[in-house]
Amino acid sequence: MIYTGNEYIAIPEIEENSDVLSINVLSMAHRGMIEFRGGEKPFLHLELSVNGTASEFSSFTQDRYWIPTFSSETPSYSATYQLLSPKDQKGFVQVITVQNKTEQSLDARISLTGSIAEVLHTVNESKPFEGSMHAYATSWSDCPCFDIRSGFPVLALAPITSTSSNWTYSDGSSISFTMETPLEVPALGDAQFAIYWGVGYEEVSAVTSAREFSRQGVEALYQEQIWYLDSIITPTGNTQMDKTLFRNLLFAIHYATGRTIDTEELVLVTSRSPRYYVSAAYWDRDSLLWSFPAILEVDQALAREMLSYVSTRQKRNVGIHSRYIDGTILEPGFELDELCAPILAIDAYYQKTSEPILDDSDIKSLTNRIIGKLEAVETETGLYKTFLQPTDDMHVYPLLTYNNALVHAVFSILASWNWNGKASHWTERKEAVKRAIEMYLVKDHQGKRQYVWSTDGNGNYDIYDEPPGSLLLLPLFGITSFSDEVYLNTVSTITDPAYEYSFAGTNFAAIGCPHAPHPWILSLANEVRVLHTEAAIQKLLYAPMDHGIACESIDEHTGYATTGEAFATCAGYLSYVLIGEMKARGNWKA
Repeated sequence: MIYTGNEYIAIPEIEENSDVLSINVLSMAHRGMIEFRGGEKPFLHLELSVNGTASEFSSFTQDRYWIPTFSSETPSYSATYQLLSPKDQKGFVQVITVQNKTEQSLDARISLTGSIAEVLHTVNESKPFEGSMHAYATSWSDCPCFDIRSGFPVLALAPITSTSSNWTYSDGSSISFTMETPLEVPALGDAQFAIYWGVGYEEVSAVTSAREFSRQGVEALYQEQIWYLDSIITPTGNTQMDKTLFRNLLFAIHYATGRTIDTEELVLVTSRSPRYYVSAAYWDRDSLLWSFPAILEVDQALAREMLSYVSTRQKRNVGIHSRYIDGTILEPGFELDELCAPILAIDAYYQKTSEPILDDSDIKSLTNRIIGKLEAVETETGLYKTFLQPTDDMHVYPLLTYNNALVHAVFSILASWNWNGKASHWTERKEAVKRAIEMYLVKDHQGKRQYVWSTDGNGNYDIYDEPPGSLLLLPLFGITSFSDEVYLNTVSTITDPAYEYSFAGTNFAAIGCPHAPHPWILSLANEVRVLHTEAAIQKLLYAPMDHGIACESIDEHTGYATTGEAFATCAGYLSYVLIGEMKARGNWKA
């Protein structure tokens, strides 16, 4: 499956024959995604014929790891078909270019068939839209407009072509359309045809977006898009590393963030692809601990806007399992790791940029809200409790080692900020958490001292690990060191072949858990991040995953996705870890 898109429009399902199966946009009014999908016929199917013979787009590449480019090569001509989605534009462009190799002109013909068989509203689950579909001639262009309405307009889609074209269309319970146009290709020359697609709230905004595209022209739009892509891509000198890193980094930038079509606000989501099983919703952890660090490395302006969104729309319910993009609760349940995530992200931004973000009133308000919520979950043990674990599953015991390591990191950060003029207070809180962890969460296991997963504070505990909050990461939060015997014993236990979810001895061995009982991409990334093992790096680089994009878990023998395809925030974490590895090797140019 191939994908592309920009802030406003996602094109998450493109087949290798160039068929586009669906597109979607984010809607604040509808608190999720609105999808246009094809049915028996794809959403968009383009054909090219030359001198009466059909041309087959038999080769595929992604220009700069993002722009789908299909090509056809014959003795008499070459043809390319690209899908452009320039930055900051409400729409996309289909571009067909034919190069004539002969001394005779060629008569080409381009045809497009399309279908909007379904309109879906998606937040985790997809539900069919109930309303009316319309296909009609618009006075704003020579091409049609397609829209959906539910009392009032909901979403419109309009094409404009670079030269005259003939359209037919029909509506009813679905929309179908066709377009045909001739294209004369001069001897030893080339010819190009473009379909500019505008998306908007209603007819005028959609058509004028397409018109804006047409006025700029293909070359300007292409240059606009590659300028941004080139600002992100910094080759490392390793072809496979570049392919894995930048495909996932660009997927995270475009699919873990997006702008709503109706309010033009930046929002953060797990994924804008409906192929991910909990798409189009917000998690503090996923956005701020996984995708944010990677984006911060390459686009600080976007990273700052991400924090603005978190400190405004998402402030009220910080720490709650998942939320709609407008900040209201989607899935209830308190998660301590999610409560801590914004502080770690804010500090990462502050350390990276030195900008006075701590003076921002929204950042101050969010930070104080997090502190208040932390105080509410402190227990008599000195540890902090959670309701759900980092997998979003119910806890066995409420006091988790990983979560309390995050609390330790939060207090350490607050001390470094001298938050509210109380540096010594936060230092004392940090040290108290560390003492509590050592007292309650370090136990004897098979004759060795190690960190346990969780406890109730009354002597009960469990030996366990899960990738979204792995004990492998503990030294990063200051409660231990990579050489500490207790930590090393912990790592030994959870990677031992005897551990049920170690998957030791398989081709793609990595820690899993009951939530998805296969090796997790997060686990491989964690291993690279803290242990820098070459074997884990190679697994990340060569596992097929989801067509090269990070997924939740993979088959331990083949490396193909088993759960959580098109996992955009995980793609961010994978790319962040690879960037870190390239920095350590001196192969990253900031």
